[in-house]
Amino acid sequence: MRFFIIENFNHFLCGMLFLARSGDIVTTWLATPKMRLEANPLAKKLGWIYAVATIFTCFTAYFSEPLALALLGISLCVCASNASKLWMLRTLGEEEYLALQVATLRRSGLAKALIFNCSPAIFYVALGLIMRFVDGDPITWGYHLGTGVFAFGIAILVFYPRKYYRLYKEGLAAA
Repeated sequence: MRFFIIENFNHFLCGMLFLARSGDIVTTWLATPKMRLEANPLAKKLGWIYAVATIFTCFTAYFSEPLALALLGISLCVCASNASKLWMLRTLGEEEYLALQVATLRRSGLAKALIFNCSPAIFYVALGLIMRFVDGDPITWGYHLGTGVFAFGIAILVFYPRKYYRLYKEGLAAA
């Protein structure tokens, strides 16, 4: 099986990236159908057409395996992050979950929200860097997958402060 995957790696990678991007889209839709909770400002602004169009990134496997592996790492991490919130989101609904976040932000303050919501990024960044270090050679697959995990951690550090600041301002305006 390993030999077959290695011999057909770009097809395998395209399929895995297709599944990961599809998983991201489905978990995002289940979590926030109106995109009110979306952390990525580009996805939030451009909406579902953009989100669905990202499925076509699977074809990067045919011209850049390193880029496809990095995208795979990011996409799988996003799927896992989204899926970890689905129980509460599907139970409360998008608007009630958003109201709960705003109320919790008012109660805790912005600093605590940022510290506790951004701290997982440190672990993603560390894991990505360890994967890159252990593989060590930029021509290996694990190195580029680690790049994707690292990039996901950086994305949290970039997108979450913006998201929680926006929610904090929303809470202040409502008060």
